[in-house]
Amino acid sequence: MDRKRRLMENNNGWPLRNQLFDGAPIALPLTHTVIGRGGLTPSFTRATTETGQKWDEAGYLDFTALAGEMVFKGARRERNLLATSSKDFSVTTGISLNATPTAGSVVFTNASAYRYKRSLAIPGTKVQCSCLVKSSDGSKAVVGVRGYGVASGASAVESVALTTEYQQITITISGATTNEAIDFGLENRIGIGGDGTAIGTVEITQIQINDITGETDQTTIRPYVSVGVESAPAYHGSMVDGVKCYDTDRSGNPISTSGSYPLVGYVPWEARTNLCLQSEDLSTTWGNNNTTESVNAAVVSPNGTTTADKLVEAATNTTHTIHNTVAGTSGVYTTSVYLKAAGRTWAYITEGNSVTSTAYFDLTNGVVGTVGGTGSPSARIVDAGNGWYRCSMTFTAGANANIQIGTSTGDTISSFLGDITKGVYVWGAQLELGSFATPYIPTTTVAVARNADVLTYTGADVANIKTLAATFSRGVGVATAGTVAALSDNTANEYSSINLTSATAVRFDGVDGGVSKWQTTASNAYTPAATSKAAYSAATNSIKMDLDGTAQTEDTVATLPTVTQVQVGHLNGATVLNGPVGQIFAWTRNLSQSELGAVDRA
Repeated sequence: MDRKRRLMENNNGWPLRNQLFDGAPIALPLTHTVIGRGGLTPSFTRATTETGQKWDEAGYLDFTALAGEMVFKGARRERNLLATSSKDFSVTTGISLNATPTAGSVVFTNASAYRYKRSLAIPGTKVQCSCLVKSSDGSKAVVGVRGYGVASGASAVESVALTTEYQQITITISGATTNEAIDFGLENRIGIGGDGTAIGTVEITQIQINDITGETDQTTIRPYVSVGVESAPAYHGSMVDGVKCYDTDRSGNPISTSGSYPLVGYVPWEARTNLCLQSEDLSTTWGNNNTTESVNAAVVSPNGTTTADKLVEAATNTTHTIHNTVAGTSGVYTTSVYLKAAGRTWAYITEGNSVTSTAYFDLTNGVVGTVGGTGSPSARIVDAGNGWYRCSMTFTAGANANIQIGTSTGDTISSFLGDITKGVYVWGAQLELGSFATPYIPTTTVAVARNADVLTYTGADVANIKTLAATFSRGVGVATAGTVAALSDNTANEYSSINLTSATAVRFDGVDGGVSKWQTTASNAYTPAATSKAAYSAATNSIKMDLDGTAQTEDTVATLPTVTQVQVGHLNGATVLNGPVGQIFAWTRNLSQSELGAVDRA
């Protein structure tokens, strides 16, 4: 090795770091897919839905992830809404007229009258439908693709003269109502052209229906994501069929990992329950204090729908609020709600029942104002895009906690002469037991729970892993114990892990036979909201550790656990990180201390 290359490796870890990463037998990206290098099998459990934030040209767009779906914050998410095969039509349900569906094609037997269509209920208000079609026998008859919203009557048709080469047909249907039926399929278009010959066999494949409600780009044809083709458990990398995420925009450019709306990737969250009923409907369950509400105001909500309400002041010289009381237990609560200026550029959250915790929010500049009152309150504000901010307040309260939202004319001002033309837009109210806000959980008539995110890998090589490295981050205000990554047999008796024991303390742990064998808190502290890298190499009587390029004191008296799983963002289903986990690398050899430093160096 020449002197220049040796100096480069010694000074900044390049190219040694790249060589180590390239040579790692196990590599898990976790930016947009669970599929990595090394042949490990992923499993993911979260039996409930979850609100995620996907990439959009204008910033994050909230969406409801499916039960069991991996959520990659900031990744471009594409979902094919078909519930049955998008390729083999002999096993799907369709409505036919003079048509026989087969594997990958539809045989039409009458040129003057035929139809084959699929029907499904869609969750949004605007959908893009596409498929590939061609003629198997050279017929030049014109075939049409038609989409029809049954409840709304909205329809669209595109026709094409068949050839022996596949052609893509795409239509967009607007104005559909939520969960109404959509008919999409082929029909004869002899009346508008074509040679009038018998239609014969039309091959149709890659049928896809995408919900594009609220998305900025509503014209670009979405990439095909198959349904009923890929196998479990990973499917396209999102752990559910028909969903695929990308780390690039629609032009193929990498999505930025910095800025206001970065690609964050996998963020495991602990189990939580939204105790606030009617989280998107202020007209039900909520009580007004000198306010009224305009339900489903004509403004786009953070999830792209128009389900936000406008809280409007009454023309009285007093406070102007709306409240929702929840029967519960004493403890630490966090209230969160999405707010947007609508004549008033300040708003506040207060408990106002068992304590006087209150926090003010500037909806123009996106900053927290005065926070005070009993209950030890703290507050945060997060830009949600398009003028929306997610405002949250954490406080300690007794039973029957109250969520109360008020309009304001400025910091600390709660009482003033109201204006019937002014107020704030409100969406996605949440009250949860816990010291920080977690992703929004929609509710109607009952409280709704979200299960913890639990991602685990198994495979033959897991037992042979000797070195583990992980990238992670955790937000300001999160101080609970959380696991970054672990090797475990899924019991408390055998595991090694990288975890946070507080907001700033990173610890390396090892347990064998139910007995702690090493427990080292890193000498350098973690900075909340920063991205950090941690790694350890475990051999009998030699545990080497590193955090962000800083070597930790080696533990020279230790035996090793027997493990069968790589656990990401949790330890045996508990102590969830509540923050992003980035790339994970594992080696079946013991890296040296200098190599660990190269891996962890920024």
